Order: sequence, then structure tokens, then C-alpha cells
Amino acid sequence: NTLLSRDDTDIIIADLYLAMGIPKAAEELLSRLSPRYAGAANHSWLAMARYYYRQSDLTQTQQALAHPHDLPSGEMQTERDSLAALVFRPDSTPSYNRETTR
Repeated sequence: NTLLSRDDTDIIIADLYLAMGIPKAAEELLSRLSPRYAGAANHSWLAMARYYYRQSDLTQTQQALAHPHDLPSGEMQTERDSLAALVFRPDSTPSYNRETTR
């Protein structure tokens, strides 16, 4: 029998909140994690950045991208870098929204 810690549980619940479209509740849970669990929440923070980007909320996307730390090289680092490049480019309207905003 392995019990989950409160931080493990908060990460799972935060992911569920995000899946249900309640990012503020997810952010609240992720923000209160103990420092030793920050790395475990990297995937959740990237998912939140993706969510906000799809909602065209570039400010919130930036804020979510500020949280993942010590990402190993690979898929998560590439995704973080790609999202950051999209957010910080001169015309930063999400590409799938351009046709409807012009």
C-alpha cells in the first residue's frame, strides 16, 4: 500500500481541474506545492500554458511558462521553448485564431 503525499494529490487534482477548464483552481494548487515537488509539476505547468495559449491569453501563458524549472532536454523542454517563441514573437496571435481575428 503506497499512499500519495498531499503534493502528489494536488498535482493530480490540478490536472483534473485543467482538463475541466478550471485553470485558476489548478494554478492555485500548483502554486502551493512544496519546493521539492516543483519538478513533478512541470508537466502540469506546460499543460496550463498550452491551455491559456489556446484561449489566446498570452499574459497567462507567459506566467505559466515561468514555472517549469530544470526541464531535462527533450520533449518537455522543446514544448516549453516552442510555446515561449510563439508568445514572445511580434505577431503573437495564436495561428489558429488569425483568420477569425483579421
